[in-house]
Amino acid sequence: MNEFMIFGLVFIAFGLYAVWIYIKDSRKSYQIVPGKIVDFKAHMGHKGTKGFTTIFEYYYQGVTYTAERNINGAKYSKNSDIEEGTPKIYYTKNRSIVPNSKYKIGDSVEVRVYENEPERAVINTKSDVFLPLIMGSVFILIGVLILTISYIV
Repeated sequence: MNEFMIFGLVFIAFGLYAVWIYIKDSRKSYQIVPGKIVDFKAHMGHKGTKGFTTIFEYYYQGVTYTAERNINGAKYSKNSDIEEGTPKIYYTKNRSIVPNSKYKIGDSVEVRVYENEPERAVINTKSDVFLPLIMGSVFILIGVLILTISYIV
C-alpha cells in the first residue's frame, strides 16, 4: 500500500467516526430547554489560530448546568466598533480580535439536553446538531477521492 492509500483510508475512518457520532446522538432521547449565553472564552486553535468558545447556561431537572461549544472563530475589529462588554483579545492599539458569533452575552438560546447526559448539551441549531454529519461526509468524500486518485496513478 502506498502512502496515498493510507492517507485516504484515514480520512474515510475519521469520516465514518463522525457520521457514527451523529447517528448515535440523533437516536438519544433529548429535550429542548431554554438557555442563555453567559460568556465567551478566548482560545488558541490548531496552527495558532485565535478563536472564542461560547459558554452557555441552562436549567434542567432542578440543576443549573454550564456548557461550552468551541465553534466560534474570531474576527478583527476596530476598537471603536466593538460594543461595550464584548470580550476581546487585544491585537494592536486600534484593532482587537472579537468573537465571530451571531450571539452576544445575555442572548437566549434553545439548548438540546440529552436525557442520559444532561451535562453534554448543545445549542439547538442546525449547524451544531448536523456538524458531525457534514464533517464526516466531507472527510469520507475526500478519502474516496484520494483513494481514487492513488488507484489511477
